[in-house]
Amino acid sequence: DDESDSKTMLYVILSQIIELGELSVLLSTAPDVLPYGLLDALAVYCNEHSATAEYEKVISRGLIAALTRLLSNSHDVLVRSWESSADVYSPESDVHSNVDMDDMMSAHRCLAAIVSIFGTITTDGSARIIDWVLDCQAIHKVIALLGLLNKHLPQVSNAQERQHSLPTNEADAGNVESVKRLFMFKCDLVRIIGNVGYKSTAAQDLIRELGGLALVLDHMKIDDNHPFIREYAVVALKGLLHNNSASQDFVREMSVVEAAQNPELAKAGLQAFVSDDGQVSVKRVAPDAGADK
Repeated sequence: DDESDSKTMLYVILSQIIELGELSVLLSTAPDVLPYGLLDALAVYCNEHSATAEYEKVISRGLIAALTRLLSNSHDVLVRSWESSADVYSPESDVHSNVDMDDMMSAHRCLAAIVSIFGTITTDGSARIIDWVLDCQAIHKVIALLGLLNKHLPQVSNAQERQHSLPTNEADAGNVESVKRLFMFKCDLVRIIGNVGYKSTAAQDLIRELGGLALVLDHMKIDDNHPFIREYAVVALKGLLHNNSASQDFVREMSVVEAAQNPELAKAGLQAFVSDDGQVSVKRVAPDAGADK
């Protein structure tokens, strides 16, 4: 019961622990993905003290390191659950999922709190906090998690695609949908990437090298599973490209490649060609021999 007196008292105690700067000690000794109460309390505290000067008092490098470790552990739970078993997310699969829903619930509760915390403390965060996020490789884990979710929970632009994205086995279909509802964190992760890269050339370069910029670009599309993710990606992209010519060039090159590989052109009997100087031209191509007329 979230409104119970005992839970209210627990949050009061945890808030005192947070303000004393001792939360990182508790997190460092907690089980891999079980310190829900501690993380929830910190997420609530950061949301209620959203001014940078307020949460800077309780955020330390040690705390960022502890959160990064828990984020990594939760990521590993998803990898074990999704990538060590058959690909139950493909329409061709008729293999029952090996997903352990208890592990998934544990990972979900930790991730929900952690992405909320990182989302808050990186919004207009101080250079010191951003440096800790980079030094502790938290941004590495955020990008890796976004890539994992992008791989296993692909974008869906209409109901028909959603139906085709499910496995043919009915039991697995229900399990897949349950998992999808648990891990709708893409918007939050895109937001964190954009926050960390804002006005920091070093962070922008690192994010690009880790594949984070490409992932943000890939989410500038409609996704029925994540409403408004395109808008999140646009805002993040603005911060990632700010005064960074290398990242701007990267986006231009990606745009050229995407134009050349656009499947809609092929449907129209057209083909895009990219010249050596990066210019794109479109030409009509003859249908394949023997194709239906």
